[in-house]
Amino acid sequence: MLRHLVRAVSWRPLVVVGLAGPVFVALATDQDAVLLRARVAGIGLGAVAAYVLDDPAASTLASSPTSLATRWAVRLGGGLMVATAGWAAIVLAAAGHVPVRAMSLEVAAYLAVGFAVAALSFRLVSETVGGIVGTVMVGIVATSGLVARVTWWPVPDSPLEPGATRQLVVVVAVALGILALSSRDPARRTLR
Repeated sequence: MLRHLVRAVSWRPLVVVGLAGPVFVALATDQDAVLLRARVAGIGLGAVAAYVLDDPAASTLASSPTSLATRWAVRLGGGLMVATAGWAAIVLAAAGHVPVRAMSLEVAAYLAVGFAVAALSFRLVSETVGGIVGTVMVGIVATSGLVARVTWWPVPDSPLEPGATRQLVVVVAVALGILALSSRDPARRTLR
């Protein structure tokens, strides 16, 4: 099964960002640049992780006995392992210049948003556009907090702000709820 998973999932974007992120961070010249580059690399990981849900064979697999939630759980598990390894490499490249807990929660929020939007677009648009839509949405969410500077926006400007942890936990919870609802098998609906 692992061999089939490796061939079926679009790993390339996640692996490229996971390898390029630490290099990008290591080239920073001062502590502020390290922090900014680590945030950008983490947002990049969250954005491109959405590609693991793209499935050109989804219409064929819809009739298989394996549920959509199970198929996605396997894909998401693999994607989370690769993203975690990439984030760990980014943190190591930052050499202690980043607040690991706060920034890891921010990366988790962007991963959850990317996965949720990819799953939702899978259900509403097409089986193969989730990566694109998820990447664009994570980019919009990440930059809109910096541009708008409003207090009601759920994503804080910085994970170090007071109250940022609570906001990011809410974002993760809502995104995981959307992901769970989108993971329901269409065939499980009751007919009336």
